[in-house]
Amino acid sequence: MDQDIHFQHSMTGSTGAAVTEYFRVPYRCTLRDVKAVAQADIGDSETLTLTEKVAGTALGVAAFGDDIAAGALATWTADADNGDHVLEKGEFIKIVLTQCTAAGKVDIDIELDPYAR
Repeated sequence: MDQDIHFQHSMTGSTGAAVTEYFRVPYRCTLRDVKAVAQADIGDSETLTLTEKVAGTALGVAAFGDDIAAGALATWTADADNGDHVLEKGEFIKIVLTQCTAAGKVDIDIELDPYAR
């Protein structure tokens, strides 16, 4: 049985600047996967970059391709060096969405492994 737990986070992209938001880690875990879907055409090649907030440890990047339309999915790539970084309860994951060509909502599914595998 898959014991990973999923959390949803929504953010709205801006045409004025990159958008930064934070997700509080509810327990000791590793970041297993990130899935993001654009709810509108936010522009081409936009990315979500996830890092551990305090130390700035890179966790990975979710990248949208070209010709984004509503329903476009981002491809998650864990950081080669720190993708299995153990996050402690109460830490924050910093999520940065690049400056978008058009404002739009992005819904993010964050999958955490409570066994820190």
